[in-house]
Amino acid sequence: MECHQTSDARLTASDSFGIFTNTLAAYYGIARIALDRVRFDEIAPDARTVDPDAVTRLLLKFTDGRCDRLAPDHYMSATVSGEVLTRALNRGNLTRTSLQSPEPCFLPLAGDEHVMGIRGIHRHKAAQQYFSDDQWWVVRLYDERVLSDTARRSMAWSSVMAAPRSSGEAYRQIRLAHHRQDWDWKMEWENAVRPAYLQSDMSRLQTGPEHQPLRDALDQLLCFPGLWMDLHMPLFRGLGALCCMESLVSSLHVVEVRLSHILYGLNPHHLDVGRIRFLQGRCPALSDRDRREIETYMTQKRIFPSVVDGEERECLKQRLLAQNTIILSLRSWKDAITHYLKPGASILKPLFNLSFHGHRARSERVRSSIQREARASFRPGRVPATRPSSGSAHEDFWDAYRRLSKQVSQDIKSLSTLVMGVGQEDPGRLMRLLYPFITVTESKAADTCHVQLTHESYQRPSWP
Repeated sequence: MECHQTSDARLTASDSFGIFTNTLAAYYGIARIALDRVRFDEIAPDARTVDPDAVTRLLLKFTDGRCDRLAPDHYMSATVSGEVLTRALNRGNLTRTSLQSPEPCFLPLAGDEHVMGIRGIHRHKAAQQYFSDDQWWVVRLYDERVLSDTARRSMAWSSVMAAPRSSGEAYRQIRLAHHRQDWDWKMEWENAVRPAYLQSDMSRLQTGPEHQPLRDALDQLLCFPGLWMDLHMPLFRGLGALCCMESLVSSLHVVEVRLSHILYGLNPHHLDVGRIRFLQGRCPALSDRDRREIETYMTQKRIFPSVVDGEERECLKQRLLAQNTIILSLRSWKDAITHYLKPGASILKPLFNLSFHGHRARSERVRSSIQREARASFRPGRVPATRPSSGSAHEDFWDAYRRLSKQVSQDIKSLSTLVMGVGQEDPGRLMRLLYPFITVTESKAADTCHVQLTHESYQRPSWP
């Protein structure tokens, strides 16, 4: 074992030295380059998803005067072909040694000449928004023919490690690497996941045979990079109480179908994080406000700016405006489950726990679950004129709860029959049947009992 560990250590050191020597051999130097001449491949298999929050943080730093483009720690990195570099140097009356100067020279690129960014995409996005003129940045240049893929990936990975990482984005990168059998990249992302319980959650989702349908449904959404930044792990703390895997999977299929219908053949990368955040939860066919905002943003090209063809943009706008159900995302999918379905599952789960024999034990479990969920949702409402307030929030709660539970029990007269007839055969089916009914019933009963059920568990679900 000790010899094996030593061999692995030597191999790692050898790889690191090889990356270092390759990077050194490919290095040209530094230069100031116009921002519109720096491009990033945002659809590459291992491309980093742009986080709008990171761009906003950089803009705040720029505004506070902490935008030192000449500081070496802030340089971008990019590759360039030898031919493009030679033409640009001749155009600016420069030489290769000019790139070695500590004072970066300006490299004039023309026509379709550009450099391909390796790291610094968030700085690039923020600088384009911040600088109205004099748009340039200092870039470290490398020969694209000499720099190896391993060295390029190592540079890109260093920028990933230096910034906060979304657990949902990490899961997406792990699954993409798994599908293309890129085990090194997969291991890098798995090791970067913190804290440890998130690693356990992702491992269960990736390997557990009982989660195969959910895993496959999530994999269908990997092509939409904008969905994953706001999906926060762990999943199973919110989904563990639910015994309705088919409902989780079918709602994910709805997300995929709705977004695919909106794009209608367009590249899914058009739906970046900002576009998803703007569209999620909107229903333009039924909401005049949503319709007006989408029309305005499409006209001003504040959404889908990369769709430049006029006819294509018009068709895209009409598909958006025709959405007669709420536009979904992975965030709204998880929120709907954890805030709407999970409380109902917590209440109903004791009914199907066969380890508790006897109606009395089950009834006690159900009663305690209902009390816990009701207390989490209780907000003192208006006290009727015929009944003075007790002055105690505790007594007000129990008075409202007793009247609320009595009203609910009167409305759900067939609950025991339904449990005996359906619950033992298919608990998941019974839960799915009762969630909407119990939620609506409790909301109506709460109004008569002057209790404001403002807890998120009693909000309307976000899927159609």
